Amino acid sequence: MKIFRDFGHKRGIARVLECFAESAAAQSRPQQALRLAGAAAALRQCIGAPLIPAQQSRLEKRLEPARNMLTNTADLQAWSSGWEMSLEEAIQEALGSKDTAKSDQNSAWVN
Repeated sequence: MKIFRDFGHKRGIARVLECFAESAAAQSRPQQALRLAGAAAALRQCIGAPLIPAQQSRLEKRLEPARNMLTNTADLQAWSSGWEMSLEEAIQEALGSKDTAKSDQNSAWVN
């Protein structure tokens, strides 16, 4: 992440954010997963570098467990929160803010 940031390689940053999102989903941290995925999607839109369909499909499949852990409202809120993050905020989120695990413990779980 640091190398991509230092070189201003935003496509690389987006890919790393997606990898962190997938990891968070696999570790049952749904809000963080969707925030990071939202931030990556916003960055990709900003730079005009969408995922190819196969990559998008793979990402969605890996995020599905996170989406299933949240209500639709919580899912959309997490995604929107990520979408609105600055690049530096997204990087900080990925690199492990101390509040991340705590906020996921308070997530809106599906009944």
